[in-house]
Amino acid sequence: MRRVIVVATLLTLWAPAAHAQYGINLSWDDCGLAGTTLKTFSCDTNTGAQVLVGSFRPPFTLPAVTGMDALIDIQTPTYSVPSWWYLEPTGCRGASPGLVAVDVNSAGTPSCPNLWGGAASGGTSFHVFSYFARLDVLASLPETIPVYSGTEYEVFRVMISNQRTTDCTGCLNAACLWLEQIYMVRDVPGLYGLSTPLDHEFVYWQVDQGAPDPRGRCPGAVPTRATTWGAIKSMYR
Repeated sequence: MRRVIVVATLLTLWAPAAHAQYGINLSWDDCGLAGTTLKTFSCDTNTGAQVLVGSFRPPFTLPAVTGMDALIDIQTPTYSVPSWWYLEPTGCRGASPGLVAVDVNSAGTPSCPNLWGGAASGGTSFHVFSYFARLDVLASLPETIPVYSGTEYEVFRVMISNQRTTDCTGCLNAACLWLEQIYMVRDVPGLYGLSTPLDHEFVYWQVDQGAPDPRGRCPGAVPTRATTWGAIKSMYR
């Protein structure tokens, strides 16, 4: 059964119609089905970047949204994180500035208009754990906007730089990047979180690992952590 999670003071259960089309997408290079689920890279250059695009279609209109927190897990079949993915400041590739950049105000595409209208501030937070890495993508607005049902919105573009590729190992290793959840921050208590895949909430790196099954193909994901708007806002200070 598809699930919609509402993180709020009170848990609200909403049962969508069977024909409803809503959820989240993660793709390489473009939004939703206009992008691809597989990215290959020869790993022989330190120039250029890889682009992840996240999008979101809500099941109902959200009248007063002020920001976003999207969670992306990076996992490998070996339950380890190669040094090429160590993008935090102390990691193998973290010595180069700007290894992970986010654009929340891109022009979008005709099929996926940008949600933020050029008014959002964006940021990222990257952490490596024992057997996976997690990238948080953040957006914050100075005022509220409505998010309408029936429209798939582009909500972020993450540029992963190729800097120091030849200095770190594991670039050629297979990996899966899973958009675990997108939280919309609302001007009411709590967050609205959506984890239902619209088309695909995961992408592959280097090797197409077969049938779309992120829970089986990307083992070891931990439960989504509790997030507060105060914690999100602190990322911009």
